[in-house]
This record gives sequence, structure tokens and C-alpha cells, in this order.
Amino acid sequence: LNDNLKGQVDTVTLALSDFYEDTKIDHIKSILATEITEFRSTFESIYNNSVSVTEAEDRIHAFINEYHWNNGRYLLAYDATSIINKANGINSKIIGNSSYNSTDKKGTYYARNIVNVAKNNPIGFTSYYFNNPVTGNIEEKLTAAFYFEPLNLVIATGEYISTLRKDEIQAALDTISSSKYGQNGYFWVQDK
Repeated sequence: LNDNLKGQVDTVTLALSDFYEDTKIDHIKSILATEITEFRSTFESIYNNSVSVTEAEDRIHAFINEYHWNNGRYLLAYDATSIINKANGINSKIIGNSSYNSTDKKGTYYARNIVNVAKNNPIGFTSYYFNNPVTGNIEEKLTAAFYFEPLNLVIATGEYISTLRKDEIQAALDTISSSKYGQNGYFWVQDK
């Protein structure tokens, strides 16, 4: 039993260490980079398979306006020159309006930053502070964006860092909950 228990403790400890690493900003950026890269491929395909630039633009805007995943995640698109909202998966009322002078809760010109990092990097990352509708708190939101040159669009997605970390914490707790040793032994986590 002692060797079994030691093995189980080592397994749980290793799993927790891995989940901890997954909550670091670099890992969170890699998740967003993978997602936005997949969307870039989708938009390139839509563009290349459209009969005109206008059709491609309409189809890409429609995709961005309608596509949602992971309980509310969405895409948005700015004109890369004027920073006018061209498509938005959560708020169609702002389409056609400029976000050039829009600031977050700390006074940061977040749309300008999103466009700037996207135009100067293969995938640009920036963060800003918004009200998280799930928690009701002002929280940091990390955004990944890319420049889609054929339509002069910056396309982005993001997530509240607390939400991404919460998913990893839940995965760690699930791992602990499913770990057993012996016939009736189990592990638990006690919150303060």
C-alpha cells in the first residue's frame, strides 16, 4: 500500500505541477495563438474560395458576427486603418462605429493597441481591463489578433485571464478527485 500511495501522490503532484504551468501567461497565449491561427486559416479559405472581394468580405463578416464557442467566446474585426468596427460576435450595435478613442477601465486605448500589435506581429497580444460579465468585476482580458491584409482587417479574440485559469484549476481538481489509492483511499483539496 505504501508504494501504491507514494506512486499516487507522485502522479497527483506531477499533474498539479502541469496544471500550474498551464495557468501561466505564456501558456494562455499559446492557447489563444492556436485558436486565432485556426481562424486565420478559415478566413484565408473563405477569401480564396469567394468569387469576389465583396463576397469574401460579406462571408467573413457574417462568420465573425455569428460564430461563438466556449460559453460566450467570440471574434471581432476592426478596419486596420480607421479602427471602425467591421464585425463583432457579441455586439452588432457597434458595427460601423469607430473604436479609435475607446478606452478600457484604466484609460488604455485598447482597440488601437489590438490593431497595432496585429499589424506588427504574425499574432499580436495585448491586454486591457473590462467588466467580466460572469464575475461582475473589472478584470484583465488577454487578446490575440492578426492582420488580414486582403481585406485590411484586424481580427481578434480574447478571454478573461481568470476564466482561462479557472478552467485549468477545474481540470486539476478533477484529476485529484479521480485519483484513488487502495480500496477506499482518496485525495482531497481543502480550501482555506
